[in-house]
Amino acid sequence: MTKWKIAIPIIILIGAGLLILSQAERESAFSESTASKDKDDQLTLAVTEDERFRLYVTPSLEDNNGFSQVYVESDAGKVQTFNWPIFHQSPALEPTLELVDLNNDGVDELVVILRYPLEYGTHSQVAHVLNTTNLTEIPVQDAGEYLTQNTKSQIAKYDDHVLVKLNSNGQSYEKAFDSKQMAAWGDTIDFNYSMNYKVVTCPLENRLCVTVDAVIGVGADKLKFGTIDVYYALTEQGMVVDTDRLGFLALESEIAGEIPLYAIQAGGNYIALWDRDSADNLVALLGEPIAESTRQLGPEADTFDGTYIRELTYDGLELKLASGDGEGFYIIGIRVFNDRYKTSLGIKVGDTTQQVEAIYPSIEVAKEGREPPDNFAYILSESIAIGLLIDIKDGIVNEMYFEYLMD
Repeated sequence: MTKWKIAIPIIILIGAGLLILSQAERESAFSESTASKDKDDQLTLAVTEDERFRLYVTPSLEDNNGFSQVYVESDAGKVQTFNWPIFHQSPALEPTLELVDLNNDGVDELVVILRYPLEYGTHSQVAHVLNTTNLTEIPVQDAGEYLTQNTKSQIAKYDDHVLVKLNSNGQSYEKAFDSKQMAAWGDTIDFNYSMNYKVVTCPLENRLCVTVDAVIGVGADKLKFGTIDVYYALTEQGMVVDTDRLGFLALESEIAGEIPLYAIQAGGNYIALWDRDSADNLVALLGEPIAESTRQLGPEADTFDGTYIRELTYDGLELKLASGDGEGFYIIGIRVFNDRYKTSLGIKVGDTTQQVEAIYPSIEVAKEGREPPDNFAYILSESIAIGLLIDIKDGIVNEMYFEYLMD
């Protein structure tokens, strides 16, 4: 069996900095027994686990951006040339080769994953799939372009905030951000910025999968909205997106500049559903309550037997909190009934329906029997567990309810 040596970049720490050696310096840094240069000006960058295939480049053709031409060779001596850009400045950018049967025909395909540098030390990936018999390339559908064409996203800009909405795979997702967080937000979510590929193996089938970042922002500044897993199927047309295995968006839990949607403004901060708030925190934001009570639920509460419920009343505001042990309380209900408190996006009691719909473009009329235009209710909800109900009376906001349903 052919033995190939893999090139490893030599990195030297100088003070607080990094020095990445040039190609010539890298070669001289290796001893004869670990030389990265194989033969005839060849530098091996990746080898399959069984050493049947390798990926190599020609060091003399390296420029400041790396390599623009690479070679894949089998242990049978078959060599194929590809015009794939290769960046080889650090171990994080090393390409990988993996043999896997992607269509259960008993013959492995060769998966080549290449890495490219992005801002702030991160990277993206591109996957190539080769026929192991003749080393011809099998086309891989662009997952980023697929998501761009088959999802609907919108970035709406307001004076003090930005609202980002995505409809994907039958689900709707929405987040708000401080408009000062970035200079250029763009109009839609970007699915072509960063991708990470992996091979998923299981007893019944093997799949190529890519995790696509859903990114907001134009230019250097970016915010990660979430990720979507896309699975491929090997067909006669090549590696195509398996629409039956399209994953749901995994939202980022904490994003810089995010404004909680299900919250009110208070004391220059936000009080949001499911916040864990102590009495001291609430006093600092709201002052002392007009009334306060705490009770423990009994057997009639079924699965919530023993749960502690705390209720706080302020001028124009009621809060309901829950705790399993009577120590740490979480906010499960907020009722606003005068214009002293605004929602996190600025709606208050007394505002018109036009103002509500302008600030919350995805809000819907609640299906509870009443109909517009005078007396009805709006509802905004990202799931059955959390929601905002805005009660309308004579065409203006009468009360607002935020509710988190414990399960």
